[in-house]
Parts: sequence; C-alpha cells; structure tokens
Amino acid sequence: MLDYLLFIVAGFFSGSVMYSYLVPKIFCGINIIEQSDDHNPGMTNVMRCVSVKLGILCLVLDVLKGAVPILIAMRFLVPTNRLFGIVIAAPVLGHAFSPFLKFQGGKAIASTYGVFLGVTTISCPMVLFLALPMALFSLVIIVKPDSLRVILSMISFALISVLLPVVPSSYALGSVIVSATVVFKHIINFGDEKASFKLFFPKK
Repeated sequence: MLDYLLFIVAGFFSGSVMYSYLVPKIFCGINIIEQSDDHNPGMTNVMRCVSVKLGILCLVLDVLKGAVPILIAMRFLVPTNRLFGIVIAAPVLGHAFSPFLKFQGGKAIASTYGVFLGVTTISCPMVLFLALPMALFSLVIIVKPDSLRVILSMISFALISVLLPVVPSSYALGSVIVSATVVFKHIINFGDEKASFKLFFPKK
C-alpha cells in the first residue's frame, strides 16, 4: 500500500511540473498564460505564441513526465493491482491541477499520451486505443470545435478500456479517471463555437 502511495505522489508531482509555462518563461521571458487566448499553459499555445521549436520541446517534456513515472512504476509495482490505476492517473491529475499554478493546470492531452505510452504492450496497446478515437473524430467524422472532439474521444477511450477484455481492470480504472479529468478540463474551457459534425469524403 505504501509503495503505491509513494508512486502516486511522485507521479502527481512529476505531472505538476508545467514545462509549457516554465520553458517560455525561462528562455523568452513570456508568460504563456497571459499571452494565450484561452490562458492555458499548454504546448499548443507555446507553438502559437512563442515558437514551434519550443512547442515541440514542451510536447516531448509533457509526454515524458507522464511516461517516465509509469515506466518506473511498472518495474516495482504490480500493474494488475487496482491501485495501479491511480498510479496511472497521477501524472495527468498533476498536470491538470498543478499546485505550482494554484491548481490551475493544463488540459493534459500530452501527459495522457505519456502515461498510456508507459503501460502499452503488444498484448494491450493502450496508446493505440487512445489514438484511434482521436483519429476517428479528426479524420473520419470531423468534429468541431476541438474541445468537443477531445471530449468525445476521451469518452470513447474510457468505454474501449472498460469493455475490452484484454485491458486489465487497473488500466481501465486509470483510463476512466484520466478521461474524466481531461473531459472536465475541456468542458470548463469550452468556447462559444457551435458544434458541427462532418463526414469525410475524398474528392473523386
């Protein structure tokens, strides 16, 4: 029990380090929260407001801060234990509710990919289960605005994780917690743009 608690706390604080806030602040003196339209400390806003190179750096760091704690935890804990689901969710919760930004963190997409990259195996490709709904609602059924697309994708991902028998119950629990967190962050940042759905048909 104590081992799981230590990894939960460590994962949370790993996720709470806001690289997309710190990198532009340190290297360019830019407060990305003030500069961006939605005031979100995310790598997309770093790309838009600062530079693509720094945005890519922040993306890599955000993925790693989710993946590395999980990869380490996989070596010391039992991944099929239910408590491991909270270990999976901890870095995402840290990013979404960072204590270093008064618990006003980012939307946690990159860190979500990071944690599920950490638990991905050939028999249980969690990052693929995450990417497929994103691709579906981006390339086949084109959903706008972006926030709605993410919400639908994360709900679908949670359902896939719960319903597929190859997914351990601990991973499913982590998927539900992470999906709920990401959905919540996107709902509270939902803009005024009207929802639209469009099927993709290639031109003949």
